Amino acid sequence: MLFVPYILIFSFGLCLGSFLNVVISRGPVLWGLAHSAHTERLGLASPRSQCASCHTPLKSWHLIPVFSWLALRGRCAWCRERISIRYPLVELAIGVLAIASVLLLGWQAGALYLFTAGCLIVALGVIDLETGYLPDMLTFPLIAIGLIGGWFWMLVSFSDAIIGALVGYGVFWLIRFFYMRLRGIEGLGLGDAKMLAGLGAMTGWMSLPAIVLASSLAGLVYIGIMRMRGKEIGPQTAIRFGPFLAVGGLCVLLLLAADHLPWITYRYSGLTYISR
Repeated sequence: MLFVPYILIFSFGLCLGSFLNVVISRGPVLWGLAHSAHTERLGLASPRSQCASCHTPLKSWHLIPVFSWLALRGRCAWCRERISIRYPLVELAIGVLAIASVLLLGWQAGALYLFTAGCLIVALGVIDLETGYLPDMLTFPLIAIGLIGGWFWMLVSFSDAIIGALVGYGVFWLIRFFYMRLRGIEGLGLGDAKMLAGLGAMTGWMSLPAIVLASSLAGLVYIGIMRMRGKEIGPQTAIRFGPFLAVGGLCVLLLLAADHLPWITYRYSGLTYISR
């Protein structure tokens, strides 16, 4: 019986992950960042989920997180077109995030705070990967949640959260400004700056180097894998940084939350400063 609450939390996370997939798929269209043939009647709650290829409405058993994708072997039940593996991966990620939030911060408000922020970060990373946009409808709430968390001292102090947001935005804005002056083209979008501002608000200003380092390493790994597969990636190749910011930000955020575990005595002081 000890594991029943965690099984329920994991199941809840899977269901939230399924809804997050709807936000990822429909949000950019609703916010004017992408196009769809059904824009005039599209919403987060309607119409009913349907196959992206043949547009046949899905039945209830097709909507069971992860298990439906496995049962259908990753293909539409009608047209047999492939269903993106993104759907079960996002659902699993949010399910694991729900468990991790409770294990790291216990059955309290901090766990809900961590889980909500993690959902926003995952959504931003996937949307940027698929569309090339980091929508204000998600970056601004991330910043707001970080500042609210700082006010209630969830992970860092309010002052660290404010400075983290300002420095996070400012650093990427300066990089973008000087890159445009030197090269005449945009090398970094303002969406990345807003996302880093949100991550800085959540983790504090001294965590920003760790986030940028982890994100850059994730990007280098991606480039290495692409080159090993024979894909040409040169200095002029556009690479969306949002997914790597999501990876780096989540890693640092979870490490910061892990610092609150009573059996962990080390301090994450080499990468971040936690004011007490």
